[in-house]
Amino acid sequence: MKDSVLSLSARRSQVSRAGSPSKGDLSETDFNWVRDASKEPGLALIGIDAETISGMSARSHDFWYSHPWVSSDVLTQFLFQKASHERGLVENKSDSGLRYWTFPPDYPQRIIGIIEAAAETKKSQKPMQSHSE
Repeated sequence: MKDSVLSLSARRSQVSRAGSPSKGDLSETDFNWVRDASKEPGLALIGIDAETISGMSARSHDFWYSHPWVSSDVLTQFLFQKASHERGLVENKSDSGLRYWTFPPDYPQRIIGIIEAAAETKKSQKPMQSHSE
């Protein structure tokens, strides 16, 4: 929500962007849809904030691939199709009832065990390949 590039873009075009939406740009019906969808497994809103993610620059716009916490979360989702809580994120709710996820301070310790367990599970689920001689 504090992304300076998205804020500048929104001011210039006078329209909010998907990565930094303005509640005022949504009708009440649309906002209710987003709020309700945030409670379902198919949509995970993740709060990224330099004040709560260790080592992230406050001016970072490329954090999704340049910051190890965020990139590991993205990769864990792609590789193992884990839900947000299964990837070590913490659930939060805004005053308006919107559900979103954040990185806890102990995320680096959490993600190591999560990835190791997911890799072992995925490895054990692979069908045995037979080699004919």
